[in-house]
Amino acid sequence: MTTAVFQLHDVALRCGTGSQLIEVPGHALVTPQGIVTGAAARARAWREPQHSFDQYWQQLGTAALPVASRHARHFADLAHAQLLALHQAAGAPPRVIFAVPGNFARDQLAVLLGIAQAAPFGVAGLIDAALAAAHTEVADAALHLDLLRHCAVLTSLRRSGVEVVRERVAVLPELGLNRLHELWARHLAERFIAAHRYDPLHTGSGEQALREALPGWLAALARQRELNAVLMGPRGPLPLLLGAAELVAVAEPVYSRLAQAAAEAGSTERLLAQGLTELPGLRDRLGGRALPAAASITGALTML
Repeated sequence: MTTAVFQLHDVALRCGTGSQLIEVPGHALVTPQGIVTGAAARARAWREPQHSFDQYWQQLGTAALPVASRHARHFADLAHAQLLALHQAAGAPPRVIFAVPGNFARDQLAVLLGIAQAAPFGVAGLIDAALAAAHTEVADAALHLDLLRHCAVLTSLRRSGVEVVRERVAVLPELGLNRLHELWARHLAERFIAAHRYDPLHTGSGEQALREALPGWLAALARQRELNAVLMGPRGPLPLLLGAAELVAVAEPVYSRLAQAAAEAGSTERLLAQGLTELPGLRDRLGGRALPAAASITGALTML
């Protein structure tokens, strides 16, 4: 019987069975026709912000949505819709293991299991995503660092014989990827205004174009010093020369707090989730070894 691992990471939810890896962004859009999730929802997120959500995994629960809809009453409905879509994209595996981030509270885990009871698959288990990702990498003690959309999660791990145990989890609110993207989006808007007299944040379509281009630009600048970026504006392409050092300086308020929290955690061995290595300068600032994107999934499958 095929068992899939669903890593509930709201930047990129991942599903793997050992032979394939699927990634979808943690976005949902409530429309008159139903709930759209993943890349299709992200493609409309800044054009239709009043109906777009990216916090439903962070705030998983049954509090009422701020918009009325017959298709979704609360964040749990959005999570359920995304799980169903991910399950179908993965070929409808009969059993699923959830790899969850360390910021999930007990009541949220209960909601997650309640959602799963209404899903067409069985739940074979729950595992901490950081523990699954790092369990073969920890020689003595290590700190696993990850960025979700709305928080950073630092997980202290220690080997005890043949096992690795989770000792502590530090959740840093407001230090997630969305905070960094906000800083960079505002900075880049100022650059485009100065260079082209065009503010991409002035319209929904302009912000959509900037937000969709941003992750690719950041990943490139994590590997190189400069990038000739191009944003499509209403009158054609708008070129802009970006430097990695420039974006690192903009991110300093967040980078410095992440580095301080990592230092306070005390472990000299640091394991970085893949998302941190796709941001300019952050790996150099934090130090440590980068883990592959599928580390949590591979780890969970080997622990079966």
